[in-house]
Amino acid sequence: MAVIDRKFTTLEIKFNQKNVSKLIKKITLTIGSKEKIINSYELKDNRLTIPLGEYIYCGESNIVTIYTQYQSFKLYYKGKACNNVISTNPSNGTKFVQLNQKIFLTFNDVLTTNSSLEKYIHLYDTKGKRYNIHVQQHKSEMIIAPDDIFDQGELFTLFIESGFFKEINELSVRTPHSFILQFVTKPSANPILDDWKSTNIAFILNSLKYYSNGLTEIGKSISGVPIYLIKFGTGMKKILLVGGHHGYEEETAIVSLYLANYYARNQSSIPQTFAIWIIPALNPDGLNKSQRNNINGVDLNRNYQTSNWIKSEKDIFYSGPSPFSEPETNAIKELLEKEKFMFVISLHTNLDYFESNSFSNRYGNLNLFLSKISQKVGYNFFDASIIPISDIITKGEFTTWLTETHNTPAITIEMKTEPNYDSFIKIRTLIEELIPWIGN
Repeated sequence: MAVIDRKFTTLEIKFNQKNVSKLIKKITLTIGSKEKIINSYELKDNRLTIPLGEYIYCGESNIVTIYTQYQSFKLYYKGKACNNVISTNPSNGTKFVQLNQKIFLTFNDVLTTNSSLEKYIHLYDTKGKRYNIHVQQHKSEMIIAPDDIFDQGELFTLFIESGFFKEINELSVRTPHSFILQFVTKPSANPILDDWKSTNIAFILNSLKYYSNGLTEIGKSISGVPIYLIKFGTGMKKILLVGGHHGYEEETAIVSLYLANYYARNQSSIPQTFAIWIIPALNPDGLNKSQRNNINGVDLNRNYQTSNWIKSEKDIFYSGPSPFSEPETNAIKELLEKEKFMFVISLHTNLDYFESNSFSNRYGNLNLFLSKISQKVGYNFFDASIIPISDIITKGEFTTWLTETHNTPAITIEMKTEPNYDSFIKIRTLIEELIPWIGN
């Protein structure tokens, strides 16, 4: 089948006799299942000339049928392929794109239109910010340059309307499709991770969300501040890390941000069967006020429904009027009702040890395993395996509730007072050691 360019649009047929005008009854064009009559043709002596320009559609197979008094014959041809985007830089879905990146589009043919194509091209981010652009064309390549540098850690969409392709292809029997290219820019190379206010936590997590597997709100504090959960990895074996039960333990939120920043840039460090979910600040109101308890004065780590829960005095260890009386602990409760976690890590501060909820060695060799890795991790291990739940000093505590309600192994880490980066390295090492134990 001949492929015809619109530059060569005249079909000539030579007959072996003159005055063929009396022989031809009609000429039709079939495109797909549709047939139309061609009236614009010229007959001179023994030559039939058909101007096919208006009947050539890019990428379409066509049939010209000439009906004479005695017979009919068919001519098959195909319009030259539509000019479409065949490659881009950055490619679709690319992450860590430079903030001053230009966008390069390569087409499968030279761009010949003289029209201004910028009116069809739009560049914007998910916040609704639109970028003014300049477009340059060179042969089969188009370069799109925004006026401003891109925002950090943001998802961008380049949208080209179908009208663009109508212009560069002139005619098409089908309505051309639009074109969409998406990419994500680099997050800050040095984010301010040591600012523990909830506004900064929200800013950092939002700058990392496109390098995660999801950023969600699991609930809100009493004053309406979102409680964020950021996810890394897609495996079914999920590890949950929770910081900020106590507002004045700011280091737990900071170290959680260090971990989120690390996994955003090193997702390959998480095995395919695993996922790591992080809640940096369960108590954002207490965090913002640098106070232990939430706005109601409740110690959230004594507000869980456990067999040893008691209604305590209204001091800094106040358990609340009843278990799960607070929206913050209800947010965790609802999360655990929906999701199954293989392991949970609860962060606290100002001591230098970690302990598990494997009371009476409920979780096999967990306590033995933790005692063996304690030196490598850098925390002392407190073996609570022989302590009955009724004798635990912290009544209504998070990891006890995990044991009794969800049968989920967990660790409470009382982080040492030291530089936040050092604590981050220790907890990252602990997670790396835990993964093989969980996998077994």
